[in-house]
This record gives sequence, structure tokens and C-alpha cells, in this order.
Amino acid sequence: MSSEKARTIKNAGYLYIRTVITTLIGIYTARIIIQTLGIEDYGIYGVTGSVVAMLGFINASMSGATSRFITFELGRGDRQRLHDTFCTAMVIHIGIALLVLILAETIGLWFLCNKMVIPEEREQAAQWVFHLSILTTMLTITQVPYGACMIAHEKFNVYAFLDMAGAFAKLGILYLVRIAPYDHLIFYALLITLISASSCLYARIYCIRHFPESRFRWVYNKEFFRPMLSFSGWEMFGSLGRMVKQSGTNMLVNMFYGVAVNAAVSIGSTVAGAVNGLAYNVVAAFQPGITKNYAKGNIRSFEDSTVRASTYSFVTFCIFATPLILERDYVLKLWLGIVPPYAADICALHLLFNNLVMTTVVLNATLKAMGKNGQQNINVGVIGLSTIVLVYFTIKAGHSPVAVFFVFNAVIIFNLLCNLYLIRKYTTWLFTKRIIVKSILQPLFFEILIFIVLAYVVQAMEDSLWRLGVVCIASVLLHAMVTYGFLMTGAERSIIRDKIKTVVYHK
Repeated sequence: MSSEKARTIKNAGYLYIRTVITTLIGIYTARIIIQTLGIEDYGIYGVTGSVVAMLGFINASMSGATSRFITFELGRGDRQRLHDTFCTAMVIHIGIALLVLILAETIGLWFLCNKMVIPEEREQAAQWVFHLSILTTMLTITQVPYGACMIAHEKFNVYAFLDMAGAFAKLGILYLVRIAPYDHLIFYALLITLISASSCLYARIYCIRHFPESRFRWVYNKEFFRPMLSFSGWEMFGSLGRMVKQSGTNMLVNMFYGVAVNAAVSIGSTVAGAVNGLAYNVVAAFQPGITKNYAKGNIRSFEDSTVRASTYSFVTFCIFATPLILERDYVLKLWLGIVPPYAADICALHLLFNNLVMTTVVLNATLKAMGKNGQQNINVGVIGLSTIVLVYFTIKAGHSPVAVFFVFNAVIIFNLLCNLYLIRKYTTWLFTKRIIVKSILQPLFFEILIFIVLAYVVQAMEDSLWRLGVVCIASVLLHAMVTYGFLMTGAERSIIRDKIKTVVYHK
């Protein structure tokens, strides 16, 4: 096994351990949050945060640029340029944090107070949550260069530790919230901010001690500012489209359906986000290698990494998504106790379409590694802005929230097609064909067959924890067999056989 493949597998392992633990904690935590805050306050927390998230697109655009440039310079091996790149990114992120503060405390606060539908008796609490969300966002923004350093150096063990520690802390604070004699919503938001601050402090200390390039000094060098700002300018437009699509839809739902449906949307997004997180571990493990291979000129390895990341992230998503789609009513009832209306169907729609998101994310990373992010972000921005228009007219036509989120998710297909066109434009038809056949059509064909088999199992058995277990185990086994038998290369199957022999032999 090559060192790169071994490193990728190890990184994915760290991220999977992190995601499994944080997902299990998150599932339990969400139930306790709803019981502690109530559906109304839970909806207020989600929609208030979406106002701040609208401004977060500025940071999201720079995050992609920072990660790409730091990883690229690390791949080139020029330590001085790497240090200058980090310092430049840090200066830019400090500026972004100040800009977000100004915009959020003016335009954002006005929008919250005058346009959002929030019960009058909870308006003051919503404003406290809003201010604390701004502080948390500012901390997150200035943390981006340090996180990019850890990812570029592939220190996924530390990255995983921070996320797991944060998840346990968020679980622990719920006990404090329950017994606190203060407003539960405000106190919860305050404790979340403190957890975020602690995580940022630890990450910065670690980076400064282990990565010399992360020792900040004030740098203003046009050679680094211009390409980063140019790259991030395109990222900003794409992030604007994503922000309008996500937060804008959440706000339209609030304005036309109320906070109870916002709670359903938050639950559906939480489930889909957890599954996305599990599958994104594959992308995250491959992403540094994709960028470094391109920086070094190893085009064959660059293409192979893209195809493998697309295929395995697709399969990983479906392993978890398929049982959840089929068992959504039972799982949500078991998880939450009280399930808000529309939550199950919105959750199913997110899961049904988001399997294609994984391939789209990998192709985004591939285009960014090549520095070809301009047209890609124009497509993302236009699609995002168009989606909110389609969502608005769907609501005005009198359709249900389920129809709204069908429209919201269906545009993912068009986004994927646009990315495939760009891959063909900037690379070769052979590479594009490998992605279409190996990473989309083959996995999708087998996924349909697996879905039919599991649907038959669900129909043949009564609702129960036993049936849920059978469906989950069958999903893992069927996907494992299909992946090994049809989706892996001969070399990859040989690696798996050798690894199994080694484990058995040592035992």
C-alpha cells in the first residue's frame, strides 16, 4: 500500500470515529434540546442563526480560498511563501470578521426585529441569541486559517479530537440549561459561544506550537493578496448563492408557515447534515491529496483521487441514507418523541437528493485545486439565486412545505451537470467519462437495486427496533459486497485481501 493511500485511509478513520461519536451525541442532544427549549424556542434558535448565516457567506468564500492556497503552497514546499500565505489569509479574515460585525449589528438586526416572525414575548431572547451568534461567527471566521493549516498538514486526529470534545461539551451544558434559573434559550446560546471560544483557543495554541507558518505577523503583499482575493471573489459569489438558497428558504418558510415548520426544517437538515458529515469524511481525507498532487504535477494520481473520492463518498452516503429514508417515521419518533409536522418528508427529500451532493463536492474540490473556480461559482451562484425564486413561487402557488423542499433539492441535479461540463472543459473527456461511469452511473444502478431489496424487507416486517436493526445491517452488508465486487479496482481489492490476511495472521 502506498504511503498516500495509507495516509488517506488513516485520515478517513479519524474522521469516521469523530463523525460517528458526534452524530450519536448530536442525535441524543437534539432530542434533549427540543424537550428543554420547546419546539417554539428551538425554531427561534434556528431561524435567528440563519440571519447571521446570511452574512457568513463572506467567510465561506475566503475559507475555500485559504484552504486551497495553504495546501497548494505546502505541496510546493516553499516555506517562506507558505508563511506569507497564512499571514495574508489571517489579515483578510480579521477584516471579514469586522465587516460581519458591522453588517450583522445594523442590517441583520433590523431584519430580525422588523421582518422575522417571532412571538412578541420572545423577541428579547431572540436578540440575545442573535448577538451571541455574531460573536460565535466572528470567532469561527478568525479560526479558518488555523483550521486550514491542520487540514493541509493532514492532522485529522487533532481535528477530530476538537470536534468530539465540542460535542461532549454541548451534551454536558444541556444539564446546566435545564437546572439554570435563567432564560433557557439565552443561557444555551451563551454556553455554545463559550464552547466555540475554548475550541478556537486550543486550536490556535496547537497550530502555533507545531506549524511555524501559523505564527502570525502583519503582512501586506500584493503578490499574495491579489490571487487570494481574486479566487475568493468567485467563491463569494458561489457562497452568496448557497446562502440565499439555504437561509432565504428558511426565512420564507418562517414568514409563510411559522416557527413550527422551521423546527421541522431544522430536524430534517440535522439528519441530512449528519449523513452528509459521514460521507464528507471521505472527501476531506482525499482533498489535501487532490490539491497536492495537482501542485506537484502528478495528474494521474490527481485524477485517480478524484474518482475514488467521488465513488466512495457516494456509497458511504447511501449506506446511511437508504435505511433512514425507508425508516424515517419510526426513527424520528424513536429519536424525538414528538415529531413536528412535515419533518419526516422533508428529511426524506434531503436524503434522496443529497447523494449527488457528494460527487458535486468532490468536483468542486477538483476544480479549486486547478484554480478553475470562476465558472463553477458563477453556476452555483446563479442556481442558488434561481432556487429562491422557484421556492417563492412554489409557496405563493399554495403548495405544502414538502413541495417547497422538493424544488429546493431538485436543483442539485442541474448543479452536478454544470460541474461535469466544467471538468470536461478543463481536463479530458476520458477523465470526465470515468467520473460519470465509475462515480455516478454504476453506484446509482446498484443503489436502486439495494433500495428495492431493503424496501421489500421493510414491507415484510412490522415497525420495530428489530426491523430497524435488520435494515441497517443489511444496508452495510449489501453496500460492502457491491463496493468490493463491482466498484473497487483490482488493486484495491488486493489491498483489502492483504489487510484481512494480515489481521487474521496476527491474531
